[in-house]
Amino acid sequence: RILPPAAPRAPPAPVMAKVGENVVFVKATVESYADLKASDGTKYTVYNINVTDSSDRVHVLQKRFNEFHGLYQQLRGQHPEVAQFKFPAKTTLNFNKHEARVKETRCDRFNEFVKVVMKLQPMPSQVRAWLEQESHKDSSIFRDLAVTRAYKDRPMVVPAADDKTLILEMMMKPTPFLKYGRQGAPHWRLFYLTPDRQRIVWSSRKLMGPGASQVNVAAIKYVQNTQRSKVFERHAARIKELANVSMSIVYTVPGTTQQRTLDVVCKHPEVLRTWLLGIEMLISDLDKQGGYQGAADAGAAATPEGDEDEDEEAEDTNLITAGCSVYSWGTGGWGQLAQTDDLPTSEGRNVVAPMLKVTQKKTNQKLDIRAAACGGSQTIVIDRRIGAFACGRASLCAEAVGGSMRDHILTMQPVQIPTLDTRVSPMEMPTPVMELAQVACGESHTILLTFTGHVLVFGSNFFGQLGDGTTVDRGEATPIQGPWSKSSDARVMMVSAGQSCSAAVTWSSAGTTLYTWGCGEFGILGHGDATDKLTPTAVEGVSQYLQTSKNAMSITQVECGGWHMAVLLTESGVSTSSVSADSPTSSAAVAATVDDRTLLLTWGSSSCGQLGHGGFTDQATPLHIEMLTGGKEVVQVACGASHTAAILNITSGGRRIKGQLWTWGNGTPSTGQSEAAHSAIPRYYNFTKRDANQNNVAVQISCGDNFTAVLDEDAKVTVIGVSPLTGEACRQDLTIPKEDESRTNLDVETVTAGGTHVCLVLAERIAR
Repeated sequence: RILPPAAPRAPPAPVMAKVGENVVFVKATVESYADLKASDGTKYTVYNINVTDSSDRVHVLQKRFNEFHGLYQQLRGQHPEVAQFKFPAKTTLNFNKHEARVKETRCDRFNEFVKVVMKLQPMPSQVRAWLEQESHKDSSIFRDLAVTRAYKDRPMVVPAADDKTLILEMMMKPTPFLKYGRQGAPHWRLFYLTPDRQRIVWSSRKLMGPGASQVNVAAIKYVQNTQRSKVFERHAARIKELANVSMSIVYTVPGTTQQRTLDVVCKHPEVLRTWLLGIEMLISDLDKQGGYQGAADAGAAATPEGDEDEDEEAEDTNLITAGCSVYSWGTGGWGQLAQTDDLPTSEGRNVVAPMLKVTQKKTNQKLDIRAAACGGSQTIVIDRRIGAFACGRASLCAEAVGGSMRDHILTMQPVQIPTLDTRVSPMEMPTPVMELAQVACGESHTILLTFTGHVLVFGSNFFGQLGDGTTVDRGEATPIQGPWSKSSDARVMMVSAGQSCSAAVTWSSAGTTLYTWGCGEFGILGHGDATDKLTPTAVEGVSQYLQTSKNAMSITQVECGGWHMAVLLTESGVSTSSVSADSPTSSAAVAATVDDRTLLLTWGSSSCGQLGHGGFTDQATPLHIEMLTGGKEVVQVACGASHTAAILNITSGGRRIKGQLWTWGNGTPSTGQSEAAHSAIPRYYNFTKRDANQNNVAVQISCGDNFTAVLDEDAKVTVIGVSPLTGEACRQDLTIPKEDESRTNLDVETVTAGGTHVCLVLAERIAR
């Protein structure tokens, strides 16, 4: 019997095993590609991957070029086989002319790449997560924004139009917006209102800078729910359907009459409504307090221009930031300076020199540093594209970079970060959770904080300073779960590390909370005793201050020193009721009568007067420094081994003096004078001595064990105290390299000090 010809076999339907199933992937091949069209009309190409598991089930995936490239970037630093693979270039000359051939070639190369990846044993977690992701149905960045379909059934908290408290609380929660700029493609960014209600901030891939990562509420002119800005007009053809979830914030660039717009698209109309109402409320409050604080409105205002794209920081001058690098100075006994390949371990450096970029030697790519931190004998820096790098003592960071515990890390090496949950409550955001926001180094341990509030730790855990509930050292970066993990809206905002203790500040709808853990000697943890804590524990004394202060306050900084701790409370801008008459007499209750914008709390050891309370008695619970009230506004605080420093703005006789340096505690580290007596009260210190009648404006400070590094408004750095190089009293200006053959101008962005060394993050400025 003659059978009819068989119908062509249809390709298997795209289906993937659910995350969590016990599936073993044994084979993967890239056999074809397909040209698709997104919901907004954009054309793109996907490559079809057939994945076979141990049960002979075939799962079909569709991945774009950038998804292959993303996996390649994650694996190349950990697996030599992947690093040696020749990955296809993203850009190709005459692509349109040879489009079919280029795609076929990429398909073949992706097939070889997948074969290399599947041979890695055991299978890396990044590969498994990549294979378990759903098929790529729509590459458009706007696929999440079909709000009437994707979010119509999602429960949303809808505040009443006059519920100011709830509206502002919701604005303080990190919210994903799609941000548009005058150049480049849009990017997802987390936006939030700071607890003091003074700034709107969003996570950026660069250092925070003027007009680049934050907008002062006082500079906002108005907000509009339209797509009439120049930026939106540039994208009009693609985003017209998103007009009901689009917003433009018009603000004035500080010090100029130029107006710009911050143009964003959000995921839900109710989210947009909340932000529109909240910004109008903030502007109304400013009008009642004296009004708009931007540039004068004389004459016709300039037409608002769009905000700079995230990939190019906006500056108020004719220079832009091309990238940031890190320089070091001090002693390098364990390799923590990372300045030269042949640096003897017994030597230091009395010159500010760049730290090596070993991982970039093959590609000749410069690091672009977001932040740096110095510990007792290690240095950690955060690069905006790659992640964290470490150098220094082997026992503190060798395992974290995949090295041997026998060898000190003399050059910057990448820290291996585990794959974490990428979900952001209350809505998902397609931004890698590994994007690091802050790093803190103690004497022998390190804390990393991501933009999404995850905390990772590694190093010594003798006193439980890692906070994982044990006293077992951790060589590799390990995530920890604090009490904040049980809250639906709590998020870690900042971290700090000391001699053998750690601290973290969280934000939630209930306000800010301080958690401490580790060694409790001298009462440094602030819990009223000297007991060690193996897990993060809330400091009730700080919470009492927040609840009872005359002005509503929030925690804006925490700083761990050798054996003492300091917390800065800043006014939130909303009046609260004072403590009732029958409240118990306590330090927090006394603070309820203080009408100040800031309060500085200190506790722990006071052997040298470093607490600033006027005596040398240890304090096991938080206590505010009375001398720093009454017209003194604390801007920043820093703690050393046995001294403390702070930057103050002083108001006296109607005159406001900004950026004064005040120090107290151990004599020589506080003053830079040999055999100086200890001071148990804060004292003003003219740190440069260029002119006895001149007030030297400090903009940032950081304390080492026995010295203080000060960055002034002229981008000059001065070291005061005991020199880590000579062991003698010093007041030394660090010579910052401004120009060389390969770079134009270098300006100091931040300064950070460790036990015996200093790191400077320098921004390279180039002409527009």
